[in-house]
Amino acid sequence: MGSAKLLQYPNLFCTHQLIYPVFSRREKRIDDYIPDGPIGSMSPQNNHNMEIYPVTIQEDVNRTDDIPIALHPSLVDWATTDFSRYHFGNILTQRFNHKLYSIYIFNCTIHKLAFLKLAVERPTVGLLFMLSGVIHTQETLFPGTYSMHYLPKGEHKFKLKPGDYEIFGIDLSPALLEDLSGRNAQVKALLSDLASAREEPRRLEPLLIPYRLRAIIEEIRQSDETDGDLLMELTTMIANLLNFYRKGMSQKEYLRALPDNIYKEILISIREEISHDPNKLKHTVHYFTARHSLSDSTIKRAFKTYFGESLGAYVTKECMRKAAWLVTDPRLSLDDIAEELGYSEKSGFIRAYRRIHGKAPKQKD
Repeated sequence: MGSAKLLQYPNLFCTHQLIYPVFSRREKRIDDYIPDGPIGSMSPQNNHNMEIYPVTIQEDVNRTDDIPIALHPSLVDWATTDFSRYHFGNILTQRFNHKLYSIYIFNCTIHKLAFLKLAVERPTVGLLFMLSGVIHTQETLFPGTYSMHYLPKGEHKFKLKPGDYEIFGIDLSPALLEDLSGRNAQVKALLSDLASAREEPRRLEPLLIPYRLRAIIEEIRQSDETDGDLLMELTTMIANLLNFYRKGMSQKEYLRALPDNIYKEILISIREEISHDPNKLKHTVHYFTARHSLSDSTIKRAFKTYFGESLGAYVTKECMRKAAWLVTDPRLSLDDIAEELGYSEKSGFIRAYRRIHGKAPKQKD
């Protein structure tokens, strides 16, 4: 797709874990980013709270700064970087620590089944974005989802099957979660777990990663700011991620409170898939009937009865909602946007946009 290069991540390899201390690609200290004053202050206990290493301690490891070219697009300028080769594959870890948050980016290429463990030095609450790969722990973590979790101090075992993994994780201080916890009992429970150092982990219900949230993660990756400007930019974008999480949880609660229906779970699943990344070409009645083993007439009738609008109308509405956001990006042409939304011809996209928004795309008020 023409716009895919701008709208999607590179094909990175990652997992939610960090490996045992390894060779740093560059000797960059976090203090280099910290100016004088409150914004730059950092807790000295906030360094490397989580480490990942093989369950078998005797595992041979080659710690090196020779990062494969295929992983170069995943490197960010503002993080310290570690890379290690094991007999089962490679693990690339990037991290950035601040008193209010720690950011972890993990990329893994696994060649054969690997049994690993995540060592957590202090109890933590954070957001975890599964961008690619399926991780098997006490529960399965699926790609394209994200959730908030509490992890106690200790070792947490998991396994990775052969494949590529990518995870973006953020440890969050209670100060960043104060407002959200006041509005959401589940987040409040996580902070209670943190305060009491609960021994069992807790993971809130996962949500699908919407396209705008993916864009924020990519903005964080691509940030080229330094010093205090970097801290302000990262802090602002993390606040935006938390706001999207708040909205996502509210939407989930709204959908869960809808009246019972024999097809309720299927209809909610359809609606969520469309809203999180709408595509006119992909999201057809035939696509959903095949996906859920229902007839065309059943899907069409049930969706319109339950949500008050046809499936086709909802797909168009969500495509145009995304279009209104995409047209603000000067890098994208109308051809790029039309292709991204699944329109075979730009003219069809423009007609739909004008019908929904009352004006042509990129036309100023």
